[in-house]
Amino acid sequence: MNTERKEYEPVIGLEVHIQLLTTSKVFSPDFNTFGSTPNANIHPISLGYPGTLPRLNEKTIEYAIKMGIACHCEINNYIFFERKNYFYPDLPKGYQITQDKEPICKNGYITICVNNTTRNIPLFKIHIEEDAGKLIHDQKDTKSLIDYNRAGAPLLEIVTLPAIYSPEEASTFLYEIQKMIRYLEISNGNMEEGSLRCDANISMREKGIKTLGTKVEIKNINSPKFVQKAIQTEIVRQIELIEQKKKIVSETRLYDQKQDTTFSMRTKEESKDYRYFPDPDIPPITLSQNTIDAIRVNMPMLPFQYRDIFKNTYHISDENIDTLTENKECALFTHTMLQENHDAEEVCKWILGPIRNLMKKENKHWKEISVTLLKDLIEMVKKKEISFSTASQHILPDMLRGLSPRKIAIEKQLIENTTTYNLEEIINTLLQNQNEKLQDYKNGKTGLLQFFIGEVMKKTKASIHPQKIHALLLEKLHNNE
Repeated sequence: MNTERKEYEPVIGLEVHIQLLTTSKVFSPDFNTFGSTPNANIHPISLGYPGTLPRLNEKTIEYAIKMGIACHCEINNYIFFERKNYFYPDLPKGYQITQDKEPICKNGYITICVNNTTRNIPLFKIHIEEDAGKLIHDQKDTKSLIDYNRAGAPLLEIVTLPAIYSPEEASTFLYEIQKMIRYLEISNGNMEEGSLRCDANISMREKGIKTLGTKVEIKNINSPKFVQKAIQTEIVRQIELIEQKKKIVSETRLYDQKQDTTFSMRTKEESKDYRYFPDPDIPPITLSQNTIDAIRVNMPMLPFQYRDIFKNTYHISDENIDTLTENKECALFTHTMLQENHDAEEVCKWILGPIRNLMKKENKHWKEISVTLLKDLIEMVKKKEISFSTASQHILPDMLRGLSPRKIAIEKQLIENTTTYNLEEIINTLLQNQNEKLQDYKNGKTGLLQFFIGEVMKKTKASIHPQKIHALLLEKLHNNE
């Protein structure tokens, strides 16, 4: 009897829905905003009233092209919209306007890095469609309520090929999309608002076998963290069924994050069930190459482009790059600083330390701090006119008001001036008053050096560079031996 345990691998495909930051909806003029009073942002077109005709919001085309360029896609010059027919209470027309046969973007890829391994995740397509409304189940005991504010909101759907092979890859992929759409400024990417949603298709197969197993979809996962957890949970469930020789049903499931389990929602539809056909109310669209090229020329720098520059030009570590490219403002600020000051280690020390902490503490934007003024501040520290701690704690916060660091330092009397304080006399007095600790230091407790430095900095109001204090203290301590 063969008792050898089989090894399995997951094959994962993702469908990522991105709600676009347009003022109005994709085919109607009602507002496309989050957080409004339920059913305030509605219109006869988005509610599917008889006789109404959709009119395409051109901004959705521009945003779709931007996303396609960012993902290295082929941009389709000829597109049309189709009706995807299915009944659900939050779909007022009884069909969804979407793209199937001629999506605006085809193929392409998104680069991810997991465990120091870089991979290009291939895409099948990116297409435009309208969102459905929202069912609310927890406000009435016996009824579900419907909020149609979201109905007709513009969506991009990114569909990958089944080429993701771990939960970590899936969550990293989603995180990269979130960063990318924020850099492009086409969506806020806030998953808690539903601006970014993910469906994961998972199947299991024995390692070495090329054919795919039965696909199960997990619907509406709302964070990269829960994408990873939901897929991992579903992998365990499917392996258990395989080991028990039970059938895996092709179905749509939901993830319960509190129970860390997936549960069945409905059997999985097939493409034929939707009865796609071209929407007769929206004519086909031909996109000129000039239009596409104009958008391409004005593309902002993207996370992977900053990553390449930071790594290959300035030799910054991957860990620091991940932090520096978390948001567009930080990446742009870092890039500008590196161009002004080629000492990458010095720049990273400031940005990843006091500046980043100040931005979070004061809830400020990176554009509120001047690169020129920061360069001046760093130069003052290099010349030992002020210490790093003095600069970061007492000068940097005031620079957010646009004041020059030198002016702040002069007004606060922070410029190091050894004539203001008799450093040698201060150290001598300190060692006399701390004779017990002095003896402990001589007996091997060398960590007390930091105590002595701290005490001197208090006496001098941190106006003398710690290196000067350190050097003179060592000299005095050794002379007292």
